[in-house]
Amino acid sequence: TPWKRGSRYYARVVKTYGVKNVIPIVKVIQEFTRDAMLNVNVPILKLSRLKKHYIPKYRLQEIMKRPNDALEVKLLEVIDRLRTCCNISLSNLGVTGSLLPMIHNVKISDIDVIVYGCREAIELCECVSECFDKVPKGVLRKRLINRAMAYGLSVNDIIKLDAPYRMLYLNGKEVNFCLVDDRPSRYCEFVYVPLSKATIKLELMGNCKSLFYPSIAYVDKVIEVIKSGINKEVIKRELKYVISYESIYSYVMFRGGKFIADGVIERVFPYGHLALLIGASEYPGYLIPFS
Repeated sequence: TPWKRGSRYYARVVKTYGVKNVIPIVKVIQEFTRDAMLNVNVPILKLSRLKKHYIPKYRLQEIMKRPNDALEVKLLEVIDRLRTCCNISLSNLGVTGSLLPMIHNVKISDIDVIVYGCREAIELCECVSECFDKVPKGVLRKRLINRAMAYGLSVNDIIKLDAPYRMLYLNGKEVNFCLVDDRPSRYCEFVYVPLSKATIKLELMGNCKSLFYPSIAYVDKVIEVIKSGINKEVIKRELKYVISYESIYSYVMFRGGKFIADGVIERVFPYGHLALLIGASEYPGYLIPFS
């Protein structure tokens, strides 16, 4: 494989993203447990099996002190662009992807950067397209087709979901950004109970939480309940937000607007309101802008 460290080579286990592609693969190699908060089976990694923890901020500091190859030098160019063009401080940046565990290939590996924090995530969305180039048209078309196949959507739908921080280049090298909330949340603060599949036309209001994983956007208005096993008036009255475990929808949720949403209606305790879940392993669903 292209990825190695020393004499040891590494293979990519998950070759295609999207929950419907990931779950069948990880079921073979990873343990699962019933999550009391989400009421679904989730993959877990026991601490007893954990050998080393790579920390994105620390790894970036290492590279800044002494870059060891051309790709690490290129990473520092990306960091410099973010600091000067987007005004994002070094303390809010980290490195991930193959550069993190030092298994990258200088010729073919891309550059994956983590941006931490709410203000920084919004700043990135506003400025990043001016600081970096878009991928070449031939590469872009191939990526759109592959992404459409991975998520079971049309190419036109994938184009609607495009984000300014995806599929960027710097001097011929692809650059990807991952946006991460730097504020901790308490486990089991909310408990979700699945009720019914549903397809709904609605209007969403996003904020910086929409850019993080999982993405959350609040329901401004339920326009129409197209299909559901729950009383339509109850949904119109009690549906408070949409939560997505598919990061492809993050940016459009942040932007807000009108959508056709297909997912699982859940009752959220202790407050008792409803949420629409997209990206469940049992029923992935979708979220498509319609205006």
